[in-house]
Amino acid sequence: MLEKDYQLSAYKKLAAAGGMKTPGAITSARNSANTAKLLAEELTGLILDTIVYPDTITSYVSTIRTTTTGLTNIGELATKHADLLAGYADLSMLLQLDIGWDVYCRANEREVSELPISIAIGDVTITKSLEDAVNALNTSSLVAAMREINQTLNTGSGSSSGSGSGGGTATPPPALTEEQIESLKVATEQFGVVFNQTTAPTTALQQQ
Repeated sequence: MLEKDYQLSAYKKLAAAGGMKTPGAITSARNSANTAKLLAEELTGLILDTIVYPDTITSYVSTIRTTTTGLTNIGELATKHADLLAGYADLSMLLQLDIGWDVYCRANEREVSELPISIAIGDVTITKSLEDAVNALNTSSLVAAMREINQTLNTGSGSSSGSGSGGGTATPPPALTEEQIESLKVATEQFGVVFNQTTAPTTALQQQ
């Protein structure tokens, strides 16, 4: 089958890029997608539709929602990238594409370069960077802060108290303590700092 030097060269190059097994770029992209999806689901569960959050924490709740959307987008991007690579991660197909690309470049007097899809399949750096960035996200402080807040806000419903017709007074909704607000503030900010580390590898993956 591999009668010509350029065919043998293509075979060696594509095999090294992962054509003989599941490439690392696909594995790490899928890992990133799965982790991002789980984190997004966890954060989504922290914000309850049954609770009207007070103004003192609405900005933090909004940040959690924005971060959740970001994680969902990362998961979708990583999944699409893995699916794209998997569609071409067959040595026979890659070999045919590489030879066809070589012929195209020569026929159009262009410098022969490596097939872009084989570059992506062989490049685990970007997907691994994204995987590491997503794995670095720790939701424990954020979960603890929001669960305590949700528990506090769920304890009161503004029901009336007192006896007799028309003699009841509305029970004020439960108030959050300064400590609870500060805990959520710190947890949100700390999570945001780590989450920002996903920006560079996400952008790099979009541009690959």
